[in-house]
Amino acid sequence: MVDRAGFENLYGSNVIEGSNPSLSAIECRYFFFCGCICYHESMSNIYTLGLALLVMLALYVIFILFSQKNKLPYYKNPNFISYSERSFYKILDSLVPQNYYIFPQVSLNSLLKVDKQGKEYWQYINKIKQKSVDFVIVAKDNFDPKLVIELDDFFHNYQSRIERDEFVNEALNEAEIKYLRIKGEKSYNLDKLKIQILEKLK
Repeated sequence: MVDRAGFENLYGSNVIEGSNPSLSAIECRYFFFCGCICYHESMSNIYTLGLALLVMLALYVIFILFSQKNKLPYYKNPNFISYSERSFYKILDSLVPQNYYIFPQVSLNSLLKVDKQGKEYWQYINKIKQKSVDFVIVAKDNFDPKLVIELDDFFHNYQSRIERDEFVNEALNEAEIKYLRIKGEKSYNLDKLKIQILEKLK
């Protein structure tokens, strides 16, 4: 910043009348000069700040794009089991003896093993790895699967589902795992259902 003495050395000390009679020409020029310097300094600061904001914005955009590129496309399934399955689980929980656990939506790949090798192993594992059963009742002491329960809603009337159910029944029979198919209803005869379950658990 140039002080008044330095300004006078640059522009001389002649005094002329201005719009304000108390200010000399040097004073007017001095204040004008200072104002210009302040203006340019302010513009420089604004430019620097704007440039910094642009750099930060660019870095943020790059970060977002990079994060999305490497983010796996998964999210929580809010309907882990259907409404009818949730309702039926509560019924099972009230009927099954306390020395058993009830597990919903169990993969056949976890429930069954394949007694084959090589290509045949993969042929049979592929038949079960994308299939699951609605409920598995296991013994609390050793987690041994005792009973599979399938809740058959109207989807089980489709031909593809019928074929799937027949395959699952056959696979469970071969593995010597008991199963029970219950037709999905709005309400159930609890006494009858309990008898069916306890009979299978013997």
